[in-house]
Amino acid sequence: MELRKDVRKFAEDNPEIAAQMVKSWLREGGWRMSETATGGAAASQAAKQLTRQQKAAAVVISLGAEKASQLYQYMDPDDVEQITLEVASWAM
Repeated sequence: MELRKDVRKFAEDNPEIAAQMVKSWLREGGWRMSETATGGAAASQAAKQLTRQQKAAAVVISLGAEKASQLYQYMDPDDVEQITLEVASWAM
């Protein structure tokens, strides 16, 4: 839960940078997180098994709707749609 709080705080304080990170994941799978930032080796391994879209969706879900909407302001509509579709697929 501490990581989730950290991610939310970072996105709240730096929505444009957080949006760039998410866009990077969507477009080329870049912006790698260290094992420390992802919760250790096991979490890092689990993160490697996620697609770029799933990683972006996980961040958006962890932020919640209000904070995610702040990120969307800095993103292209196509990227927002791609994330929205991925988030929706998790609910099924």
